[in-house]
Amino acid sequence: MISHNFRMGLALAFAALSGHALADREAEVLFQSNAPVDVELSASWRALQRDESEKSWPARLSWTDANGELQSLDLQVERRGISRQRVCEFPPIRLRFGNRVKEEGLFHHQKSLKLVTHCDDNERWQQYYILEMLAYRIYNLMTDYSFRVRPLEITYTDTAQGSSLEPRFGFVIEDDKAVARRVGLEKLDIQSTRPNRLEPLEASRLALFQMMIGNLDWSPLTGPDGCCHNAKVIGLDPLKDPVIAVAYDFDSTGLVDPPYAVPPDSLPVRSIRTRLYRGYCAHNGTLEQVRAQILDLRGAITALFDDEPLLTQRYRKKALKYLDSFFEILEDDRKFHREIVSECRG
Repeated sequence: MISHNFRMGLALAFAALSGHALADREAEVLFQSNAPVDVELSASWRALQRDESEKSWPARLSWTDANGELQSLDLQVERRGISRQRVCEFPPIRLRFGNRVKEEGLFHHQKSLKLVTHCDDNERWQQYYILEMLAYRIYNLMTDYSFRVRPLEITYTDTAQGSSLEPRFGFVIEDDKAVARRVGLEKLDIQSTRPNRLEPLEASRLALFQMMIGNLDWSPLTGPDGCCHNAKVIGLDPLKDPVIAVAYDFDSTGLVDPPYAVPPDSLPVRSIRTRLYRGYCAHNGTLEQVRAQILDLRGAITALFDDEPLLTQRYRKKALKYLDSFFEILEDDRKFHREIVSECRG
């Protein structure tokens, strides 16, 4: 269970931030539905693809609202990411809205959003990123301390060439500051943290979720540019315990299994499909609670994949088989102790 002090802190945080958090919840209509949104995104795409700098490019985003009226707004787009930039013909993108999106609408009050793009025209690339989107949704089922996502069907129009691509799948990811505000906390700017600073129940959720999807490339304690690696830290105060690491970036996982993904060199595994528990022994006391929660969610998790119309039967079957192998570990006391409890990091 979450500690009494943390619950009290959350109550104080909600009281202090109630007006601001309520406004944000009302504003975030974008993530209140999982239905795909048809959008047109216009920019100098060919020039952006050729220019690997961090330059921002002017763009226009257009969509039809619930009343059938065409809406549009100006913004900036830029390349982002590391591994996908090296392998993708079409790079992942960041959408920067600035401070101008204050009118009511789908993108009301959004300032910055990560956009996961199709990467390449081959059908398999779309399947990889549908699976990554579903990984986010698995975590949404487990905890509110997670990034929400929204699928888009995107028509990319090149303003310089006057041409358009056929609609492509993509999805946007909730901003990290928005996640923190939604749960009444703050995004924390810290260089590192320690296992005993992490909220135990959420730390166990994080570690078991990452093992479930076969993610080896993450750290809730530190990273190359501060805390943390493929996670953002939120809490009441950077100097107060506990803190919560919110995970993101799930493409290089056993669940998705893209061709460019390889395990970190520091780990004793050769394939990203090989699971390795990377939780900390300090949180073993909450493992059983999360184990029971995930087993209770098994039907809902399976339904995410069964109900996703864009997922082909081949990739659906492969993903569910991979998830089943994790549920088998949770269901077997000996396997659970051998492959999880005994493998914790000190």
